Amino acid sequence: MKILRRLRSLFRKDTLESDMAEEMRLHLEMQAERNRAGGMTAEEAGYAAQREFGNVASLQEQARAQRFGALAEQLGRDVLFAVRQWRKMPALTLVMLATLVLGIGANTAIYSLVQGVVLRPLPIKDQARVVQIGEANPARNVDFFSVSALNFVDWRERSRSFETLVAVAVRGATLTGSGDPEQLAVSYVSDGYFALLGIPLLHGRDFRTEEDRPGANHVVVLSESFWRGRFGGDPGVIGRSLTLQGKPHTIVGVSSQDPGLSGRGEIFVPLGADLKNEERDNHELDVFARLRPGVSREQAAIELGAVAAQLAREHPVSNEGWGVRLVPLVDTIVAPSVRTALFTLLGAVALLLLNTCANLSSLQLARAVSRDRELTIRAALGGSKGRITRQLLAENLLLSLLGGAAGVGLAHWLVAGWRASSFAAALPRADEVGLDGGVIFFTFAVSVVVGTLTGLLPVWRAHRLDLRAALNQGTRTASGGQHRALRGLVLAQIALSFVLLAAAGVLLRSFQKLTRVDLGFSPTGVLTLKLAPGEDGQRFFTQLTGRVAALPGVQSVGVGSGVPLESFNTSTDVQPAGSTTWPAGQALQAEWRIARDGDFE
Repeated sequence: MKILRRLRSLFRKDTLESDMAEEMRLHLEMQAERNRAGGMTAEEAGYAAQREFGNVASLQEQARAQRFGALAEQLGRDVLFAVRQWRKMPALTLVMLATLVLGIGANTAIYSLVQGVVLRPLPIKDQARVVQIGEANPARNVDFFSVSALNFVDWRERSRSFETLVAVAVRGATLTGSGDPEQLAVSYVSDGYFALLGIPLLHGRDFRTEEDRPGANHVVVLSESFWRGRFGGDPGVIGRSLTLQGKPHTIVGVSSQDPGLSGRGEIFVPLGADLKNEERDNHELDVFARLRPGVSREQAAIELGAVAAQLAREHPVSNEGWGVRLVPLVDTIVAPSVRTALFTLLGAVALLLLNTCANLSSLQLARAVSRDRELTIRAALGGSKGRITRQLLAENLLLSLLGGAAGVGLAHWLVAGWRASSFAAALPRADEVGLDGGVIFFTFAVSVVVGTLTGLLPVWRAHRLDLRAALNQGTRTASGGQHRALRGLVLAQIALSFVLLAAAGVLLRSFQKLTRVDLGFSPTGVLTLKLAPGEDGQRFFTQLTGRVAALPGVQSVGVGSGVPLESFNTSTDVQPAGSTTWPAGQALQAEWRIARDGDFE
């Protein structure tokens, strides 16, 4: 029943206000009557009754605070009062709002990059148990290298620390048979690839074990992006045929996602490694594994290192000096340098946001000086320090939340522009960057923190007001002591702004250095084209370079197996010319490229 009465009070506020005023009036009259009976005049009795009863406005506020829903009601009044205050100073309000939008919007945009690229969990089941395995040769200063097919097979057969080991090789292939020929990135994957990464199929089936062998791997699984772009999302593609490198391949499935381990291959084909014709020093594969439950990465590395040492004894020419290295999956997809660059950029915009808070605090403090008389009168009428504090913080928080809401719109525009630019292609997981619930919560939290920080100075000044001096000086300016305090705060704010801007500049410079390197050559005006010709490649490229060189505006044409700084998996041992050779395992390891015509030029 008590709850029902409190709920009914929400709809009887006018009646309750009237009853409370009438009750207080009766108390004052009764007290004044007792004072008159004690010998006071009517005027003296009235003043004495008011002194004994206390501040009527303050008592009314205390009574209202006991009502059900009083806090929401007070907050509503605070909001309405804040809006009226802003309307008195529209120019200052717009300046503060624009400052908040820029500061919070920039932080939201950068945080969305960090969230999508670094913080969001990978779409892989138990990602902490998935690692990439590479070969390493410290004597040759090789920290992490691709794996040969024969070593991969031996690892899979001899190790016991892993549930599954899979290999991936990304190669170019030409698609023909429907429209113009098209160059594709094809991921050749070993048996168990989709199961290890937990990638579900939208349509069709996974590869079968018997299809992962030479001559039996003429089946393909399409990536979702290729399926939608090439076939318009038609589920009837299962069973159709694609011609890759002149050979027909049957479509057996469509994958829903690829976390980027295979270099964003557009289609998948069984690896089908021909082990009889493979060479053990042909390093071509990326190997991924899922640890067994309870097995740590360090334990698996020790066991696999023992297997590598055994292989070095069995095959000294190709394997001497070669060990293994296990890297967490997240470091494979998002390199530590990328994480460092993003967190550096986030730190820079965070410092700029702190500078924004400092500037807003100064504006709020200047605004608070003009409200001294208002706050003094409110305190004199019974407004408690807590009530005034809540009002000032509510004004700042509401303005900050509005700035945060508008900042989300600015961040959406910034992220959309970034995703449409060429910079997005250089960042892993770029397609996962967006303004999701986590980013919106971050913006809300930042808005609350900014609103609280910018409201501290006005609250501090309100608590230090001398009510008697403020009432006596009326509309006159602040005292000399107050001026000195304000000047000190302004100077401190200016100094803090310089420090924060300098720190932000250093961080932005660090980010620039992390993302820009002297390439040693000029890529300006250079266009590249990737091709996968048939068997008569020499004749094809000879005709191609001649025709391209004859095109208007072309200065030179070159042919190579790749562009500078591109990732390669081609290497070979280098021995001295003549009869002298180095012992097995001591030859220099060098990457190699094919270059002809005007490639260097």
